[in-house]
Amino acid sequence: MSWKPAPEAKSALEICEEICGVHGGFAGALQGQEFKVNPPTHSDREGAKAAVLAATSNYAQILSSLGESDLQAEMATRFGPVPKANGVGFGVVETLHHHGQIVYIQTLRGDTESHFIDMTG
Repeated sequence: MSWKPAPEAKSALEICEEICGVHGGFAGALQGQEFKVNPPTHSDREGAKAAVLAATSNYAQILSSLGESDLQAEMATRFGPVPKANGVGFGVVETLHHHGQIVYIQTLRGDTESHFIDMTG
């Protein structure tokens, strides 16, 4: 989980931390707060997995709570203000992007099995 394909690359644990931090930032921005990335740190797969599931679940709950008028407002991001209607998908894009990074690391380590959909929670 802490192996890196290059010294400047991120490990799978660091990628999970970034997923959590960015989801937290977008969740806050959707609720009218400042976009702030404050990722948790973990030392093992189970802790990272639990944190990613919690962060993405929280993000989904916030998305579910938004009404039509909420989507017309703007949200602050590190790229500047964007309409919430455009920003609601950022968390999904972020997750898929980082999923690809983790799959790449798995492949480099000889693991070619898909672990993306884990229905065990």
